Amino acid sequence: MAQQELTHLLKKKLPNQPDGSIEQAAKNFLQHLRERSPIIAENFSAGRMGEEDLNSRLDIFLGDHPEYSGRAPRTDSVDPRQVVADMLKAAPDLAHSDDERRALVDRFVERLGGLSGTARRDLLAGRLPRDELLSRVTVFLNDLRAEAARASADPAVAAAAPVADAYIAANFGSAADRVDSICLRGTAEEGATKHEFVLFKMRPNLLRIHMMQNGMVVGVLGFDGTTAWAQLAGKPPVPALGRMAEVLSRTSRFDDPLVAYRERGAVVRLEGKQADGEIKLSIHETDGTDMVSSIDPATYNQLSLRTHQPGAHWFETRFRDYRKVGAVNIPFLQEEYEEGVLTSTTRYSEATIDPGLIARFFAHPTVMAFDYMDFMGGLAVMEARERKEATAAPQIKITK
Repeated sequence: MAQQELTHLLKKKLPNQPDGSIEQAAKNFLQHLRERSPIIAENFSAGRMGEEDLNSRLDIFLGDHPEYSGRAPRTDSVDPRQVVADMLKAAPDLAHSDDERRALVDRFVERLGGLSGTARRDLLAGRLPRDELLSRVTVFLNDLRAEAARASADPAVAAAAPVADAYIAANFGSAADRVDSICLRGTAEEGATKHEFVLFKMRPNLLRIHMMQNGMVVGVLGFDGTTAWAQLAGKPPVPALGRMAEVLSRTSRFDDPLVAYRERGAVVRLEGKQADGEIKLSIHETDGTDMVSSIDPATYNQLSLRTHQPGAHWFETRFRDYRKVGAVNIPFLQEEYEEGVLTSTTRYSEATIDPGLIARFFAHPTVMAFDYMDFMGGLAVMEARERKEATAAPQIKITK
C-alpha cells in the first residue's frame, strides 16, 4: 500500500513522465530515505507515514532532483555561501577580510535558519531567489550594526562575542553543518538507582526518552514542545507534572545557550578569567533566566553550566569526557548538581547525529501500546533472543 501511494503521488507530481521514469524516481526516493532517514524509511515501509509528510518529503526530493520532471539538474558551479560573502563586501565596516566575511556568512545562515528553516534549505541548495537573499542580507547587516552599537556601550558584552563564537565553532561546527536532531544511548544514576535509556532530541525543543530494561523499552518520557508526558508499558500516557515536567522541559532545549544568543535577544558578558584559568560568560535571557558558562581556554570545552530561573534554585551541570561525533563535540559524562549537591550522573555510550526523526515522533501518544521501538537496539535484541531460543530448543531424535 505504501509503495502504491508513493507511485500515485509521483504520477500526480510528474504527469508528463513515462512509467519508467516514475518507477526510477520512486526507487531513488526510497534509497534516499534509507540513507538519510532510516527511522522514516521504516515508518514508510510499515505504512505509518502520513500523506502530508510524504508529500512534503517528495517535494523536497524532487526540488533537489529536477531531472525527474524533465528539467535540467541544478548545477553547483556557484557556491551559495560565496554569493552571500560577495554581498557582504558592501559592508566593509563589519567585515574587512575574507575570513571575517566567512564568519559572518555562518552567522547569517544561523540566523536565517532560526527565522525560516525552508529559507535556509533553499539558500544552501541554491534555490533562494537573489532578490530575496539580498533583502535578507540587508536586514541582517542592519541588525549587526545595531548590535555593534549596543556592544560599544558595554565592553564586557563586546569582549564576550569572539569567545562565544570560538566556543561555538569548536563544539558545533559552522552554521551550515549544524545538526537538527540527535540520538543518545546511556545510563543515568540517581543515588543507588541506575537506569538505561535512549534519548532523542530534535530542534528546537522536542524530546523523547525511552527507558530501557534488558534492551527493551519499558517506559517513555517526552516533551512535544508544549507539554511534558510519561507512559509506562501497558499503561495509558499521562501528563508529567511538577519536577519531572520541569526537568523534561529544561532537557528538551536542543541548542546550547550560546548558540544564536544574539538572535533571540540574550545578553552575554565576559566575566573574565578566573584564578584557575577558566573563562566565564554570563548569559541573561529575555525571560529572566540567568546562566554562567565556564569554558576551558585551551580546548574551548564547556566545563560547567550554572542555571537559575526566577523563583527557583541554582542548577549546575558539569561536563567531562568530550568526544567528537561529526561536527558536534559531546560530553559523554554529565553531572547534575542542585544547590551544590550532586543529584544525578549521566554517562553516554553511543551517539548518532541526524538519525532521521520527524516531529510527530515526539507527539503526546494517544494509545496504550508503544508505537515506536528502540531503533538503536530493541529490534536487534528481539532477533538475538529469537535466535537463542531457536538454538536452545530441544532436538527430538527419531529412531526406529
